[in-house]
Amino acid sequence: MSDIRRITSDDSATARMEAARKSRNRLVYERNLWMAVVSRLFPSHITPATQRGNHPDTFAHIVCIHTPAGQIATRISKDDLPMFEHLTKDRVSDWDRHTYFDKITRLERLASEPAKSRQRVRRS
Repeated sequence: MSDIRRITSDDSATARMEAARKSRNRLVYERNLWMAVVSRLFPSHITPATQRGNHPDTFAHIVCIHTPAGQIATRISKDDLPMFEHLTKDRVSDWDRHTYFDKITRLERLASEPAKSRQRVRRS
């Protein structure tokens, strides 16, 4: 492979990596927006995260939402903290040790429950 082709390939890989990073950041931001909305619908709070494993310091807080299907907790970026200013700040976590798969099962259960006394929003 010529030097010119290798540089082009490296630049292309760098561009793909940068695009993937931006895409991931958009997905995390969107997830956090949804968490902010849902945290207004159910009892919720925010706690400092313990720094273990491979979580960078930027994800130093946990939003904990107590739903009828069970607790749902997610780490959030310090950049997204303003979205959660409405939450009570607790020093101690009450995390019930649910796993990612437990969280997904709880979300699926919530998504499949019939709407009870909620007013349906009409489409315009």
